[in-house]
Amino acid sequence: MFNQLGDGTQADRHSPVQIGAGNDWAQVSAGHSHTAAIKTDGSLWVWGANWVGKLGDGTAMGRSAPVRIRPDINWALVSTGEFHTAAIGTDGSLWAWGSNERGQLGNLMQTINHNTPIRVGERSDWAQVSAAHSHTVAVRADGSISTWGNLEPPWVN
Repeated sequence: MFNQLGDGTQADRHSPVQIGAGNDWAQVSAGHSHTAAIKTDGSLWVWGANWVGKLGDGTAMGRSAPVRIRPDINWALVSTGEFHTAAIGTDGSLWAWGSNERGQLGNLMQTINHNTPIRVGERSDWAQVSAAHSHTVAVRADGSISTWGNLEPPWVN
């Protein structure tokens, strides 16, 4: 079981089930087997499978209900890939965590996975990010786009 539904159970659901009692969710991204969502207060919550630390909570434990990460950062946007997650803070900083097997975390330390968010560079002008299987793509406030990681599907190598 991957727990990616976030309702605190390991049951399959065939119709929508509300996560928690609140109605204060602002943005969500569903990855291969994990989910991340941001509330209107800027807090970031994750749940699901936690292979290679892709939840960012500092553990390798899967979560069947949302758990908050990095409460010291106000988050604006999150994107979940297959084995990593990337997010932008409200200050424009870019963060990534999980698998770095193909350099998709963008920190020049390929093959070193991270189970907590690490900052990608020093820039604070990121506006959008998208995490994929083994690469990440991000857009800056000026409209320029950057990409890193392995752009070929892993089965090609």
